[in-house]
Amino acid sequence: MRVAIDREVFRVRRPGKRAVQAVFGLLETFDSGRHDWVIDPFTVDDFAAFVPLHFPSLAETYASLARLASKREAAWTGIGQRSPVVVDADNLVDLAIDLGQSAVVVVEDEFSDGDYFLATLIAVFGPDRLRRAHQQGWLRVQHSGGSGRMPRVAAKAAKQFRRLVRVIALLDSDRMTLDAVGNVEKAASLAEHCAYVHLLAWREAENYVPDLVLEHCGNSDAASLRTQALKRLLPRQRAVYDMKKGFRNDIPASQRQEFADVPDDDMAILREGFGSNVLATLFRLRSELTVADFEAVDPDAAAELRALLAAIDAFV
Repeated sequence: MRVAIDREVFRVRRPGKRAVQAVFGLLETFDSGRHDWVIDPFTVDDFAAFVPLHFPSLAETYASLARLASKREAAWTGIGQRSPVVVDADNLVDLAIDLGQSAVVVVEDEFSDGDYFLATLIAVFGPDRLRRAHQQGWLRVQHSGGSGRMPRVAAKAAKQFRRLVRVIALLDSDRMTLDAVGNVEKAASLAEHCAYVHLLAWREAENYVPDLVLEHCGNSDAASLRTQALKRLLPRQRAVYDMKKGFRNDIPASQRQEFADVPDDDMAILREGFGSNVLATLFRLRSELTVADFEAVDPDAAAELRALLAAIDAFV
């Protein structure tokens, strides 16, 4: 996250032990690259006077860190820069604790949604900062055991933060058609405890998986035929097709009109679905994937995945 420390923090004549420890904790997050220090030249001067008094052996190291951070901020010419979290004398201790903890992403299933789907998206889309946060454990995936339990798990995760809740939730919409409500009520319940909730626009995570991966799900010949039939679906149909189970138990009543114009031959091929290992296969092949593979599925779907990662990155 982008973090600014109010210059008054460095002007306190006799800061207490907890305040000094909190400043040290924040400086360590900046030095490790965990968070970005937003500091102006005036605050650099105040910090330069503060640091020798409390961290004499690290004075030059931290002074250099402050100067570099100030130059980086001054050099920024882009648009859309996120506003920083502002640390002041009142919230210093609490925010230092909050920012020293890992951000949490609550998912329905830790392995399929977290270890497979989210990990692959981070590896393929990035950005580099998010990749590093994931590798370093600065982003923690929390298993909930199903969408019904997610609000309770999110509430528990939120309680570990004192002021700055850095809990995100990701859940399937379970939509049978794109105009269906899906899990909107569950998302609203999660929003009571989370800083950000992402309800997938498409039915499930599996619906976003590129064709290159699907061709490796199950028997190669059958998977290839099934992938070709899937590509012939309209985007709105692919978005809600049951990727794992297909139509083994016939077409649900709520989807009959949606798939009414699909040729019988394609429906027969799609009947079995791609099996239960779609996301595991996605993760196994992640090093072979590019952003273009996800964009080939659907540009809007790929844009949604970018927005999801940008939202997570904002809280890491």
